[in-house]
Amino acid sequence: MVLHTSTVAAGTPPVTAEPSSRRISRNRDSRQVRHTKRTWFYVAGDFVAILTATVIADLLSIYTWAPSVGVIADHFFSERNLLLTACVVVFWLAMLALAHGYSHQARTFPRIGRENVIKGSLIFAAVLAMVDALSSYSLFRHFALFGLPVGLFLLMVSRMICLRISIRYQADLQHSFLAIGQVRDINRLLRSFHDTQAADSLIHGILLTDPENREHLLDAGTVPVDSVCMDVLTTEDFIQTAASYDCDAV
Repeated sequence: MVLHTSTVAAGTPPVTAEPSSRRISRNRDSRQVRHTKRTWFYVAGDFVAILTATVIADLLSIYTWAPSVGVIADHFFSERNLLLTACVVVFWLAMLALAHGYSHQARTFPRIGRENVIKGSLIFAAVLAMVDALSSYSLFRHFALFGLPVGLFLLMVSRMICLRISIRYQADLQHSFLAIGQVRDINRLLRSFHDTQAADSLIHGILLTDPENREHLLDAGTVPVDSVCMDVLTTEDFIQTAASYDCDAV
């Protein structure tokens, strides 16, 4: 397919770039919004991990001084204990958020995510120790022995699972490119990716300016490949073409 500039009839107002620009911006913004909403993956995973660790720590702490099923059940389901459990879970999540545990960097890079989770958990443990020293709840002693190690382990497992789930949506964090150029330049671009799947997630279309050399083009996977005449391509044509390929960069 060869793209040419469309002619404008006399008396017809010229087509502006605004509609295509808005479409490109809207596509990019919608992808970013979808990625932002997926933060709940990590919040939900951390909530399950922290709740599990808190329940385990609570049950083990009760069992150490009253190894009886009836006593454990009565104490665990008491209103006071359930309220304390809820406060511990919510406060731990808040400390993770305070330590940037749900930032873009923490969700994208596993090492930064682990560091922020550990930092937030240590802040939580320090605050819990201060509360324990000023009250008679004896929370920190039991929690430091059971809850904190189990919680950190479960949080790491939760983060690993959430990262694997969100990998399929990594394209939302990237720009979608329309590649325009000669075959040798497009080949150099394709070689910069490790595999075809990576090229699919970034390059949404390829336009060759030298279609006579198309047989030398490397395998681009499922990326559509067309040809274009650069001599007749205007700025508006660039914008409209990028919008037609659902791209936000050329």
